Amino acid sequence: AEKRGRFRLVAGPSGEVDEAVAVALRQDARLYAGRFNGDEQATVSVAPGRHAWVHVARGQVHVNGEALRAGDALYGGDLRTVTATRGVDAEVLVFDLA
Repeated sequence: AEKRGRFRLVAGPSGEVDEAVAVALRQDARLYAGRFNGDEQATVSVAPGRHAWVHVARGQVHVNGEALRAGDALYGGDLRTVTATRGVDAEVLVFDLA
């Protein structure tokens, strides 16, 4: 329910995450997960100098305007935002990497 229509931090660096709700990593990486259907949309920001890897785990969704479906991925070293829209039973993972 916490991922419905938004990106939820599910893993991140120790000390940055609430370990009761997210997995602590020993890396400079963050993992967001979201579920999208219909009009739901959400955006996650990526800081300059970082890279975004987007993976569609299931369903179909538009990410930054590009139609993707289960198994598709999108990578961008220059992506400052990742926006998911127009989902059809979609689950999307966003990796924020150094």
